[in-house]
Amino acid sequence: MLERTRQIKHVYAESNGSYGSPRVTLVLRKAGDVVTERTLAGIMQREGLRATAKRRYRPTTDSSKTLAPAPNRLQRSFTVTTTDRVGLSDFTELPCRNGKAYAVAIMGLCSRRILGCVVSALDADSDTAGGPGAGLQGSWWCFT
Repeated sequence: MLERTRQIKHVYAESNGSYGSPRVTLVLRKAGDVVTERTLAGIMQREGLRATAKRRYRPTTDSSKTLAPAPNRLQRSFTVTTTDRVGLSDFTELPCRNGKAYAVAIMGLCSRRILGCVVSALDADSDTAGGPGAGLQGSWWCFT
């Protein structure tokens, strides 16, 4: 029984605490052990091993509470002959262990060059990038 508990703790630790009894059972069975999920669940419960639940995806923008969209000035006319007249941008939210990071890039439509990019970390203890304890710490800036 002690050896089985060691095996369970080893598999649980390798998964960084994300495996519950069903997955631990599968791993041990693939290794050739004869185990039942129910017995394994009891051992895990006695040892205080509990799988961490995945966070539910929550969208970052509620369109019903935001301002009206910006006017569409390009009207899908993406052929531009003059430089520095039209730029495109996009941003991405990146989930991290300690909060979130945001990546933003700006591209000139005529030259198709990246004109600027920013990667900014958001601390877990703050709600905004400019809030207390956050700021743009650890940011990476690039403007050409």
